[in-house]
Amino acid sequence: MYLNKTLVIFDFDGTLLNSISGAYRGTCSVFEREGLNTPSFEEFSLGFKPPYLDFYRVRGVQAAESDIYDQYHSIAHHEEAVLFPDTEEVIKKLYAHGCLMAVVSSQRQKVLDMHCNGVLREFFTHVIGDVEYKAPVIKSLVKRLGCRPQDVFYVGDFVSDVSAALEAKVVPVGITRGFPARQSLVEAGAKFCIDRLEELVPIVIQSQPA
Repeated sequence: MYLNKTLVIFDFDGTLLNSISGAYRGTCSVFEREGLNTPSFEEFSLGFKPPYLDFYRVRGVQAAESDIYDQYHSIAHHEEAVLFPDTEEVIKKLYAHGCLMAVVSSQRQKVLDMHCNGVLREFFTHVIGDVEYKAPVIKSLVKRLGCRPQDVFYVGDFVSDVSAALEAKVVPVGITRGFPARQSLVEAGAKFCIDRLEELVPIVIQSQPA
């Protein structure tokens, strides 16, 4: 049990992994294949939330779910994406300050394992992928580790990440990574909004239980 420990849970794509441009291209390719107008990046960042299939359906995509999935991944190439330059350094700093850390992501588990099984894996208590609805998984993880929700941060780049944190009753941290998402993240309820991951360190350290 970690009653007096700070827990930082990360989304993966767009937060630790520089993959959102690829994800957006993959999403747009699904629409292009069906001769439909592609969504703007703002539409994508605001509207891509569980159930993910609805994002395509309400915009006219009629392809089978498996075909959408295959088309998306043929362009997104998450396996080829790289970690953001500050990811490893920030993870190590938080670990040195006694923080527990984990990943809860909608990304495929095999992709998470590929990117995390090197230098990062030793710093995470859990790396959980293939998650469509994040709030229940976050709640379960907090309960399993015995942390207090007010000592838990969930860091993500999409409005849906902020919503999941609020639903799980943990502290939502939005990260823009340079995309014009700050206003949307704040309006969604992010308690903190940062542009670079290194900005997270003082926020977490100052919030640590005495």
